[in-house]
Amino acid sequence: MFELMVEKTFDAAHYLEGYNGKCSRMHGHTYRVQLCVAGPNLDPKFGMLMDFKDMKHALNSVVEQLDHRILNDVVKFQPTTEQMAKFFYDQLLPNIPKNVTLKKVVLWENPTNCAIYTPD
Repeated sequence: MFELMVEKTFDAAHYLEGYNGKCSRMHGHTYRVQLCVAGPNLDPKFGMLMDFKDMKHALNSVVEQLDHRILNDVVKFQPTTEQMAKFFYDQLLPNIPKNVTLKKVVLWENPTNCAIYTPD
């Protein structure tokens, strides 16, 4: 099995509506998002599972929707790190070739805290 991963950083703000704690107030993060794909077979001509260029393009298309935005204004759910990791997964899935599996999305909200979304 082969796995590939690309990552990108972006800045965004959010607040957790109704939450009893500091995160109920507007605050920002420099997020780091990682896209991981997997598959058993490489393209016979190029020896690649998937082109890194295509992975980065897919990831950039989602990040562009969120970068320097207030996440609460962009998504229709409570923008926790867990929910945002799933959002990335759902947005990325249509851009992944059928012979490759979108294995997981890892979303870091700071250097020590992350959420990982993997499909069932």
